[in-house]
Amino acid sequence: MSIWEQVAILIFTPTATIAAVVYFLRKMFDRGLQRDLERYRANLKREDIEHQIKYSLIHERKAEVIANVYAGLVKAKRKMAQLVFIFQPGGQNLRQKKQDAADAYNNIDDYFNEHRLYLDRVTADKVESILIKIKEAFIDFDTVQNGDDYKHDTTGFWRQASDQIKNEIPPLLEELESEFRTILGVHGEGKP
Repeated sequence: MSIWEQVAILIFTPTATIAAVVYFLRKMFDRGLQRDLERYRANLKREDIEHQIKYSLIHERKAEVIANVYAGLVKAKRKMAQLVFIFQPGGQNLRQKKQDAADAYNNIDDYFNEHRLYLDRVTADKVESILIKIKEAFIDFDTVQNGDDYKHDTTGFWRQASDQIKNEIPPLLEELESEFRTILGVHGEGKP
């Protein structure tokens, strides 16, 4: 064997051995990385599913609260409108109408205050402003009509209560309805 052949064997053998060891170690390292990557992907997918479920449940609860708050506000406004309407048909029990209006107001006020954390601050403030208007109208009306039968009003409070319910609350309710629709992702016709 020539010297060049011996030199080639001396260089090639360790180099080939090192290359084989490096190749084997690299394959093992790649396999370990692949296994870790698969485990990371599985954990990420599991966490994503958990997040989607939590978000879905929160959104569902928020939608339920919005529906109940809006329904309660509409009912309280309707009961107050029936109570404070200037032209009242005869033979109606004023005390019962007051009680119905007060109950509707108290129910939505309680529900809203117990569930306001589901609404952002701006929306909660809008709901609260409507509740305040309804309460003010009730107080104005009750100041004049404190018996069992409707009486003539010389103070103007009855008219003021009626005007509040008829003129001030509907625009606030429309604005709140629009905000609720936006929160829920429900859009009217002609809107994206």
